[in-house]
Amino acid sequence: MKKIFTLFLLIGFANILFSQKKTFTNLEEVAMNPTDVYSLVLDDQNLKSFPEVIFRCSNLEWLELNRNQIELIPDDISKLTKLKVLRIASNKIREISPEIGKLSALETLNLYKNELTVLPESFSQLSKLKVLTLSKNKLTKLPDLMGNLKNLSQLFLSHNELTELPSTIGLCERMEILQVTENPLKKLPDNFGKLKRLKSLKISDIDIIDLPESFRKLKNLQLLWIGQSKIKSLDKFNVKTLPKFNQLKKLEELSLHIGLTEIPKSIFRIKHLKSLHVHVNAMTEIPDKIGRLKYLERFSCPQSQLTTLPKSIRNLVRLKSLNISYNKFKKFPSVILSFSEMEELLIHGNQLKSIPSSISKLKKLKSLFIHQNDIRKLPSSIGSLKELTRIIVRENNLQTIPSSFCKLKNLEKLDISKNNFANLPLYLKTCLKNVELKF
Repeated sequence: MKKIFTLFLLIGFANILFSQKKTFTNLEEVAMNPTDVYSLVLDDQNLKSFPEVIFRCSNLEWLELNRNQIELIPDDISKLTKLKVLRIASNKIREISPEIGKLSALETLNLYKNELTVLPESFSQLSKLKVLTLSKNKLTKLPDLMGNLKNLSQLFLSHNELTELPSTIGLCERMEILQVTENPLKKLPDNFGKLKRLKSLKISDIDIIDLPESFRKLKNLQLLWIGQSKIKSLDKFNVKTLPKFNQLKKLEELSLHIGLTEIPKSIFRIKHLKSLHVHVNAMTEIPDKIGRLKYLERFSCPQSQLTTLPKSIRNLVRLKSLNISYNKFKKFPSVILSFSEMEELLIHGNQLKSIPSSISKLKKLKSLFIHQNDIRKLPSSIGSLKELTRIIVRENNLQTIPSSFCKLKNLEKLDISKNNFANLPLYLKTCLKNVELKF
């Protein structure tokens, strides 16, 4: 009985292997039996146009033409009626035939880094499309009927010239990921809140001023980036129109780049927030309420005016990464030493003169960034941090490095450049010979 069962397993496995479809990479081989081609990859071939033989591959399901010189998606694309995946990234495509709308089986379309300024309205006929990548083009407008793409779950529009999104986008009810960074967007559609399944939204580095009232209805949102670095006035963004973040109950990662002078109070009521980034702002202090974020693992507040950290921050017992670079710290905040789970500490670009020997308490520390300070001496206790892989301590006033660094067996990178060393200590040359060392 066991032999029969084993035989069935072997036969089944053989059938699986036999049924796997070969990926073709040679046009001459394709031309011999085009109807046998299901998957074709012609990346980096310096192609100027679609090879004619492709359109004879009537069973083609997967086509990649990345990093070529193609300028046009021709009418004959409609012949590939079984095509599910089409990737033509990093070409010079300026025009797409309306015939593309006849690819009724298409599920993934990648047009990243081309020269498109407009899309044919027939895009709205791609009813099975799930993933659409249009980042790094020159698009000024999207088709009005984008809302017809009922199965669209991922849309990438970063680095274009869009000033608005079509009003129908709220009808893309299966949308889960939307990225619209680096566009001069002025507003989001009023029905934006209808994207009930949206989990990830990135609208950083845009010209948006207000958010629609419906924004707070995005109940499944887990990741949210909001920013506007192209706006010169920090006051232009209407902070009052920010959603009450605690209404976004599933939010886990939040990044705000909007010139805040304080962290919106509703953030401290997000129960399961794991990552909080508040960049490019003018805050002078972090509220005590930060201690309420019990699940926080990553906290970043660089380029501000901070001089101290609140005592309540010690309640963030799960914190693994802290970025307080380019602030106004003159003294190493002792509260940091309470973070037993800390793996990454970025405190560079401040005015520190020393690092306490008690830094040895951070037993799990892997990355230490303390460059661009005024540190005169490093404690030998750093040598007890066995998990350290990176230490960046350039642009300080160090004259020597503790010999205890030789104990850092996991160290991969050490940057001690632009300090006051007369010569590199001989023991470092010997014991750190496998380390990427910048002196």
